[in-house]
Amino acid sequence: MLIKTFLFLFALFGLVEQQADALLVARESSTTGHNTNLRPRVDDNGPLDHRSVMCELGNPSPQKLARRLAHTNPRINRRAPVRRQPLAEPRGPTDADFAEFVDDTFPDHAQRLAITPTQRQLDTWKIKWNNRDVPVSTTGVRRSFGDKSQDFVVQGLSGCTAIIIISSKGIWAGHIWEGSGKEYGPGDLDNRERDKAEFQKIAVDILGARTSSRVKADRELWKSLVDLRQDDGDPFGQGTDVDIFLLTQAKSVDDGAALYRGHVDLLRAKLEQLIPQASYTERTYIRSSPIPPRTVGIIGVQYSPYDHDDENGNGNGQCAPQARVRVFYENNKQPVIDKSWTPTSMQTGSLRKRNASIEWPIKQGYVAFGDSFAAGMGTGTTTSDSCRIGSANIGDLINAYTDDPNIDYQRRMCSGDTTVGLDRQIKEWKNPEKADVATLTIGGNDLGFSDIVSLCVLSFTWDYITSLTTRCNDAKKKARQLMRDTSDNGIGTRLVAAYRKSLEKSTRKDFHLYVSGYPSGFFNAETEDCENVTFDWQSPSYCSSWTCTRPHAWYLYLSIRKDLNDLVVELNDVISAATQKVNTDKGVDQVHFVDVGPLFDNHRWCEASNDPNFHEPDEDRANTWYFLSGWKDIPSPDWPMTASLPDNNQMEITALIEQGSIQLPPADTCEASLGTDPDPYARWLCRASEGVAAEPQGDLASKLREANNEIAAKNITGQSIGWFTPTKQIETFHPRTPGMIAYRDSIIAAINLTQSVVNVDLPALTYDPEEPKFTDAPDQPISPAPTTTNTDGLLSPLMGPPGGKVLPPS
Repeated sequence: MLIKTFLFLFALFGLVEQQADALLVARESSTTGHNTNLRPRVDDNGPLDHRSVMCELGNPSPQKLARRLAHTNPRINRRAPVRRQPLAEPRGPTDADFAEFVDDTFPDHAQRLAITPTQRQLDTWKIKWNNRDVPVSTTGVRRSFGDKSQDFVVQGLSGCTAIIIISSKGIWAGHIWEGSGKEYGPGDLDNRERDKAEFQKIAVDILGARTSSRVKADRELWKSLVDLRQDDGDPFGQGTDVDIFLLTQAKSVDDGAALYRGHVDLLRAKLEQLIPQASYTERTYIRSSPIPPRTVGIIGVQYSPYDHDDENGNGNGQCAPQARVRVFYENNKQPVIDKSWTPTSMQTGSLRKRNASIEWPIKQGYVAFGDSFAAGMGTGTTTSDSCRIGSANIGDLINAYTDDPNIDYQRRMCSGDTTVGLDRQIKEWKNPEKADVATLTIGGNDLGFSDIVSLCVLSFTWDYITSLTTRCNDAKKKARQLMRDTSDNGIGTRLVAAYRKSLEKSTRKDFHLYVSGYPSGFFNAETEDCENVTFDWQSPSYCSSWTCTRPHAWYLYLSIRKDLNDLVVELNDVISAATQKVNTDKGVDQVHFVDVGPLFDNHRWCEASNDPNFHEPDEDRANTWYFLSGWKDIPSPDWPMTASLPDNNQMEITALIEQGSIQLPPADTCEASLGTDPDPYARWLCRASEGVAAEPQGDLASKLREANNEIAAKNITGQSIGWFTPTKQIETFHPRTPGMIAYRDSIIAAINLTQSVVNVDLPALTYDPEEPKFTDAPDQPISPAPTTTNTDGLLSPLMGPPGGKVLPPS
C-alpha cells in the first residue's frame, strides 16, 4: 500500500519519470497549483549552515561571497520549544538557518506527502503469509552522489521507521511500515502492530533478497540492498565507510522508547548482517507532536561534492578539497552524521561537456539502440539482466555529453540482440516523435560472431586443432555467405529493413539515425610477436618455444589475424552500403554510417612495442582497448565513474553463492533452445555444457565441481567460482571504457559533420600522431587547415589529418 501511495504522489507531482528524485529530494521548490517544481538547492539560493557554505571550485565571485557573508547573520530569532530527548534542543539564534529550513521546508513537504490513502492506491505487490496475501511494507531507493549539490528528505509516513544508509558513493533511503492496515475510509488509516514473524518476512527479509523480475516490472522504484550489489554496484561494500541512521517512532513526548522496539531490533539485526562494517545510529521521534513544529519522522541529508569554506566558517572563499554529507533529523540543527572525503573525479564534474560554440541537434529526445557493442558490456559494473548493459554504454555517454536533463532519453540496446531483437527494441521505443537522433550498432550477432571468436581464437570447445579448424572455417563461411546474400535472408537486406523501421517509427523528416560499424580489426595483422601467442580460454599466454605448442590451442598467426580483421571490414562495408541504400530508396539523407575504426589505431591486440619484454596477452597494457576473458576495465578521465565502481566479478561471485550452485543446461539440447537473441551468458553456459559433456574428466568439468564445492561452503574467495561468473566470460572481444569513449567521439564527430551549426569561429587545432586526439594549437599561431572532404563527401571544417580522426573542439 505504501509504495502505491508513493506512485500516486509521483503522478500528482508530475514526476513519474524522476521517481527516485520525487521520493528522496525535497529541495527548495516553487509551487503552482498542484505541481511542484523541484530545483537543486545550490550556492545561489543560500546554504543551510554558514559553517559549511558550499562554494565552487576556485575563488568565489564577489557577489557569491557577499551572499555567503550575509548568511552568517541571524535572520530568525524564533526557537523551537524545549522538549525531552531524543529530540535535541535548538542551540540558539545564531544557528537559525537550519531551523528555518526545518520549520518551513520540512513540514511543508511532509504535509504534501501525508495524504489519506484511498482504495485505488492499494499496493499490488504482496507476499503469501498464513494463506493470505499481505502487502509488502518496505520502500527503498538508491541515489548516487554525483557532481551536483543536493538536499534529500525521507520521512516515516503514518509513523513509519525511516532509514538512511550512506557512504561516499551514494545513499539508500527507505522506510518500514510496522503496522498493518485494517481498513480504508475517509478518515485516518487504522493500524495494528504486525506480528513479528510476519514483519520479519514482509518488511525485513526482503531487504536482503533478490527482487524477482515480476516485482521489478511492477515496482521500478524498489531496490533491495542485494539488488544494489548486483545491478548498480554496491556503494556499501567491504572496505567502504558506511553509516546507518535509523529514526523510529517514540511512544510519547515523555517516553523516548521506540514504539515498535521488537520490530526495530529485527530490522537492525538484518542491516548489521547485510553491512557488518557499518556504524549504526538510532534516534526516535514523536509522531504528530502537539509541540510545534509538528514532527513526522523526517531525516534531511545535505550533500555537496564541492569545496567548503575553511573549518572556522569564515566564509572567506579559502576552500579545502573535501566533499561532505551531513544528516539531520526533525528540528535538530546539529548533524547526527557528518562525513567528509576527497571527492572523486566524477563528483567534481570532469565529464566531457559540449562546446557552447556548436549548436547540438539533440534538443527534444535521443534513443540508443543496438547490441553488446552499444551496451558497453563489461565496462564499469554490468547489469545482471539478460541485456548485460555496462556503465560506459554508448547511450549514457552521448546523453551525458548532451547534458540536458529535459530531453527524452531512452536506452534500448541489449547485448546478444540480432536484427530480430532490434525489431523488438524499435517496437518498445516510446515517444518516437520526440527523438532528434538515434544511435545504433547491430549485425555482429546475425553473423554468429561470438561463435567465430570461440572457435577461431579462444579454443573454447576443447577439440583438437584439426576439428577446430573445420568448425572455425564453417562458422566463417556461414558469416560470409550471409554478408554476400542479396535475398531477404541476407544481412544487408535485414539491415535495410531495420533502418527503414526506425525512420517509419519516427515519422519526423529531421530525425537522424547514426549507425556505427565495428572496429575494423581486433588485431595488428603485421607484427610477428603474436605468432607465439595464444588466447586459449583456459590459459592465454605467450610462449617462445615450440615445446609449448598445445594441441587444443590456436596461435595468433598473421593469416588468422588478417582473416578475422577482413571479416569485420566486410561487415562494415555491408552496414555502410545498407545506410546508403535506405537514403537512396527513400530520397532522404537521414541514415549515416559511422566508422569507428580509425580511433582504434594503435589500440588493438598485437601492436608493435619498443619494450622487448612486452608480449600479448597483457591485461595491464592501458593502450589495449579490448577485453579478454577476465580482464579488468580501464578507467578513463572522460568517464570517471567506472573508476569508482565496485568489483563487478566479486559481486557476481556473491550472486552465484546466493544462487546455491552453477547449473549447466543440457548439452544436447541447449543450442536449439537458445533462440535468436539469447542472453550472452546463456550462450556461454551452453558452450561450457558442451565442453563438460565432451570431456567429463577434463579441466572444465573439474573446475565446475570445484566451483560448486566452493559455493556450498560459501567460500567467497574461492579460486574456481570466478571461472563461471557472467561478465568475466562474455566481455571478451568487447571494448573497454576507452574504446567506448572512442565510439562516443566518433558518433559526436559524425553528428557535428552532418547536423551541427557552428555559431562562432573555431579555434585553431593541432593533431599529435602519438596522442590520437585534438588539442589546442601551440602559442605560435598556425594557418588553419583548408576545408577538406571526408570519405562520405561531406565538407567539414572540423576535419583532422587523413584517416577520419575527427573530434569537435572541447
